[in-house]
Amino acid sequence: MLLYFSCASSSQRVADNKEYITENNEQRSIRADGLDVEVYPQLGHTSPIISVCFSPDRKQVLSGSFDRTVKLWDIASGREIRTFFGHMDSVNSVSFSPDGKQVLSGSDDITLKLWNVDSGEVIRTFLEHTGLIRSVCFNHDGKQVLSGSNDRTLKLWNVDSGEVIRTFSGHTGLIRSVCFSPDGKLVLSGSTDNTLKLWDINNGEVIRTFFGHEYWVTSVSFSPDGKQVLSGSIDRNLKLWDIDSGQVIRTFYGHTGLVCSVSSSPDGKQALSGSDDKTLKLWDIDSGQVIRTFYGHTEWIESVSFSPNGKQALSSSWDETVKLWDVENGKVIRTFYGHTDWVNSISFSSDGKQALSGSDDKTVRLWDIDSGREIRTFFESSYVNSIAFSPDAKQVLSGSDDKTLKL
Repeated sequence: MLLYFSCASSSQRVADNKEYITENNEQRSIRADGLDVEVYPQLGHTSPIISVCFSPDRKQVLSGSFDRTVKLWDIASGREIRTFFGHMDSVNSVSFSPDGKQVLSGSDDITLKLWNVDSGEVIRTFLEHTGLIRSVCFNHDGKQVLSGSNDRTLKLWNVDSGEVIRTFSGHTGLIRSVCFSPDGKLVLSGSTDNTLKLWDINNGEVIRTFFGHEYWVTSVSFSPDGKQVLSGSIDRNLKLWDIDSGQVIRTFYGHTGLVCSVSSSPDGKQALSGSDDKTLKLWDIDSGQVIRTFYGHTEWIESVSFSPNGKQALSSSWDETVKLWDVENGKVIRTFYGHTDWVNSISFSSDGKQALSGSDDKTVRLWDIDSGREIRTFFESSYVNSIAFSPDAKQVLSGSDDKTLKL
């Protein structure tokens, strides 16, 4: 019989009042009612998780937290493999090297740290920034790393030496997001000065500044071919930009409230958004125009998702319901009732036959799409903020306010 206990002290009692002992948080064997029991301490994070990422082989997950640690997790078992101790303040951003052998973290303690995945030891600490580190990433070959900071600069570092190769200065606000272009020759940044900047990695010069957002730019990304960039902002707009001209190709706007969730259609020709204005909107990617507005929810819409064939869509809302929509006409096909609090996240299975929802009622629910019947309820210990199916739809992942991920 294999049991997993969360050990807050060296001595605790199980439900039948049999005592078990752990020393120095190591695995221990005990006997309870004649059964051999293995005890594995599962400490987890002790504060909210700020950043997560998958390993290149998708077998492990990395997380960074307000508790000043980075943790490595095994996907198959859900067990914590290793904790990386060393930061003196919140860890805001984490990233794997392309070969999965090293880990990079950026922290409020104004440092970046490079870690050995196998040993958990710090390989190198990068010390040059004078403000909190908000965003970090590796380039495509893992030989360089990029960081963005509240000191209003980006820094390019040599991984082997830990030396600063180049500092990128030009933003007048804090740096919120950074990324490399697919070929590694350009760098993109988003800032609280309401702009994006495209940089030449060889000389550190600004190639282009993208103006158009009315408030902080919180997220930036290159298209796979590197010809376009996408930005998200607190101004409630998403903008697609042309790299060569610096012009906005299109702005996706139309909601009268915050945009809480977006989803791309399988063919990439349409986008779906959900808002606190209680509506969903279907957009044409090429024109940026609203094709259709979906009315039906009576509270904020927290999550939206296209079906695998793009013909249907799901939405979840603070009105405690999940709705299935016909994308062609914008009509509600079915409403799924069962949750007793806000529904925060929704997802289709890969075959489109089932739906998954996570709620503040501390449950994850599995639904049959055709009948609207609830198949199964998974009970959590706290609010469920995010859920996802595995590609084969045989497993479910959830993230919760109790500071854990569950598989």
